[in-house]
Amino acid sequence: MSDVWFTYVTGALWIVLFAAYGVRVATAGAYRSERVVVPLANVGQLLSTAMLGNRPLVSRPRVPDPSRLVAVALGGGVSMNLPVALYTADSVIADSLRMSRPTPVAERFTANDRGTRLAAVALAWSLFEHFYPYFDVVRTDWPGARDAALRAAATDSTADQFDATIERLIAALRDGHGRVNRLARALATTDLQLTSAEGRVIVTALGDSSTATGVGSKSNMPSWAAVGFSAVE
Repeated sequence: MSDVWFTYVTGALWIVLFAAYGVRVATAGAYRSERVVVPLANVGQLLSTAMLGNRPLVSRPRVPDPSRLVAVALGGGVSMNLPVALYTADSVIADSLRMSRPTPVAERFTANDRGTRLAAVALAWSLFEHFYPYFDVVRTDWPGARDAALRAAATDSTADQFDATIERLIAALRDGHGRVNRLARALATTDLQLTSAEGRVIVTALGDSSTATGVGSKSNMPSWAAVGFSAVE
């Protein structure tokens, strides 16, 4: 609240807020967030394209009131009061401050750290909670998936275990586009083609690539896959 009272004293005539265009999960792409400045007198009014540099708007939220904080209950008797806009005496945002440019420090965040695991689950879950458009189709117990993932992440002892925890969380969406990638994890390269019939997976083709390794390579092909391939052939 100190920031709010300070700006009252200075008589600020503007407010600054983040305008979010989708949700930015990478350093590139169409989704981004940037700081914009609007007149204090516009609080409560619908955002206009003129306020956002004449960009087209999918929806028109109202200009938030900096004096009204968003109160969020975090559970366990902990709550948070968060401003979504701040008062400012500046009518222009410097280019260096317009875009959010967080600097990743990868060595700080590893799956060996319990806090990092729990934060990763919370971040992944909330991302889909607010931006995944197909909950009315998949009918999954998404809050239950969150609780299960948090319990597992709290006790995972290896990065591979935590990978499995996140994979189960994404699998709860029942969406074939979901996947979990970790740069440090070596993935097996398979040289085969699969199909399904009568609820069973069948290998329909095997390649001759000498680079194929892991469970799907010819040298490691399980008996059920080899039989399946022979039957189709």
